[in-house]
Amino acid sequence: MTARAGPAPRPGPAVLWLLPAAFLIHDGEELLVWKRWMAAHGAALPEIVRRLFGESGGVAAIPIAGIAAAMGALFVLFAAVAAAAATGRRGGVQAYAVLLGGFFVHGFGHAAQALLLGGYTPGVATAVLVVIPASLFLYARLFAAGALPRRSAVLLGAAGALLVLPAILLALSLGRLAG
Repeated sequence: MTARAGPAPRPGPAVLWLLPAAFLIHDGEELLVWKRWMAAHGAALPEIVRRLFGESGGVAAIPIAGIAAAMGALFVLFAAVAAAAATGRRGGVQAYAVLLGGFFVHGFGHAAQALLLGGYTPGVATAVLVVIPASLFLYARLFAAGALPRRSAVLLGAAGALLVLPAILLALSLGRLAG
C-alpha cells in the first residue's frame, strides 16, 4: 500500500498575504512621489535610466492613471499568487517564492539607487522599512513551515530577480495603453 501525499506544507494562509500588502505599501510610496521626484531630479539621471524611465517617452510621459494601472496589474498578480499559495494550489508556493525573490532583490535595488544617486529615490523608504524586512520574515516563515527548502528558495528567488525588470517594463507598457 502506498501512502498518499497530503497537501504541500505552508505557513498559515494569513501570513502569505503579507507579500501583496507589502507590495501595495511600497508601490503606494512610489506612486505618491514619482512625478514630483522625476521633475526635480530626472535631468541628473544617467542617460540609460532617462531612456527607460525619464522624459524621453519613459515613465515620466505616462499619465499618473497609467502608472497606477501598471501597479494595479502587478498587485493583481501578487494577490493571485498569494491566494494560490494560501489555498495550497499546486505550484502556488513555488510561484510565491519567485515573486518573493524578485520583490526581495527589488528592495536592494532601491537601496543601491539611493546610494548611487546620493539621496532619496522613490520607493527607498519602504524598500528599507517594509520590502526587505517583510521578505526576510516571509522567508523565515516558509522555511520554518517546511514549505520552501533553502535550495529551492535560492533558485526560485534568482528566477524572480531576473524577472523583476521585464515585469516592471511590461506593466508600464500596459500602463501607457491604459493612461
